[in-house]
Amino acid sequence: MNGSTLFSSTEESMGWFSQHGLVNLETDGNIAIYDAWGPFNEELLAANIAMHKRVIPRMRKNCHRGAIATFHCSAMASPKTIQRFAEYLKTSALNGRAFTITAFVMAYDIDGAGFMRHLLANFYADAGLSFKVFPQLNEAQAWLKSELEIVNQQTC
Repeated sequence: MNGSTLFSSTEESMGWFSQHGLVNLETDGNIAIYDAWGPFNEELLAANIAMHKRVIPRMRKNCHRGAIATFHCSAMASPKTIQRFAEYLKTSALNGRAFTITAFVMAYDIDGAGFMRHLLANFYADAGLSFKVFPQLNEAQAWLKSELEIVNQQTC
């Protein structure tokens, strides 16, 4: 990607325990591109939140932001991690720091994909954010790009 910055959860040290999972984050304009290898714990979530807070100010103001996350291996997380993610998502939405539109890529054979896709859809709906899960990256990219073009016609 041209002009993008790569962040990694390994750069963030959070909590007493080691991170379980890995998240890399790259940006392309107002789109955050995540690659995530689970399962995930609270320390990994804390590192991801720290990356999110570093990335948002780099994106264009007054424009809607989007995110695409591709899951590898597993999408599972501990119950407490799932709860904290839902809380952070809602708080970010209320504070105007959330990605307005998010696409997740979870192949059907990813551990926990069936369970997590429905749970995550509920979290995003509760936060008032647009969200969809796709089995393939190209479908997710096309949807995200189309949705961002529609909402940014009036604001960017």
